[in-house]
Amino acid sequence: MKHHSWRSISLKILNGDPEVINYERILKMSQINGWLLYTKEDYERNSVFAQRFLDLGNNQKSSIELVFKDDIYYGVSQNGLCLSGADGRPLKAPGFVINRSIDPLFTRHLEKLGSRVFNSSLTAEICNDKARTYMEVSRLRLPMADTLFIDKKTLMRGQFSLGWPAVLKTAGGRGGKEVFLVHSLDELLESAGNLKSEKFVLQKLSGSPGRDDVRVFVVGKNIVGAVLRLSKNGG
Repeated sequence: MKHHSWRSISLKILNGDPEVINYERILKMSQINGWLLYTKEDYERNSVFAQRFLDLGNNQKSSIELVFKDDIYYGVSQNGLCLSGADGRPLKAPGFVINRSIDPLFTRHLEKLGSRVFNSSLTAEICNDKARTYMEVSRLRLPMADTLFIDKKTLMRGQFSLGWPAVLKTAGGRGGKEVFLVHSLDELLESAGNLKSEKFVLQKLSGSPGRDDVRVFVVGKNIVGAVLRLSKNGG
């Protein structure tokens, strides 16, 4: 096939040139297809961010479509792993998935079907559990706040010594939610008692109480960005 400039290709497309039409078909066949996976609830809060993935992901090398996890069913059928839509129609696993839902089991299911998932099921299992995350970070010998990994039953007994003030977090909380600054055992028990979570981390407060924290994004050994997060109530 001859090489064409994009300008000449555009002119030929207008004229219905079969050679260029075939070239477009070849380009489409060579694309890797993917899913941007969200729950409907999370997508409503993050639609602008999601659109950036869609804008960048649809190009000559890849195509990506928005898929809601709420509409996908997965399991075993005819002795093999399967995917289906809400209408029961079988679905083919895509080449890659950008998974913005929180479901390591579903991520592993997609991996078993051959999809490359970002982030991987192992990463999701670790990073969506604060206790596991701190456990892994401790191996790097970085400065860390003193931390207790503790279940709700043990926490409610109050038989531990960490000092006040302290920071209480649910192990599975995200988005800056379910984080509490507590100044006494009574405050701690009240905060934990109002939560459904059964797994917590309790940390000694580092520095003076404040209303902000900094989230730093690191790729390899390079800092690529940072976000200053502010608490609405300072708690």
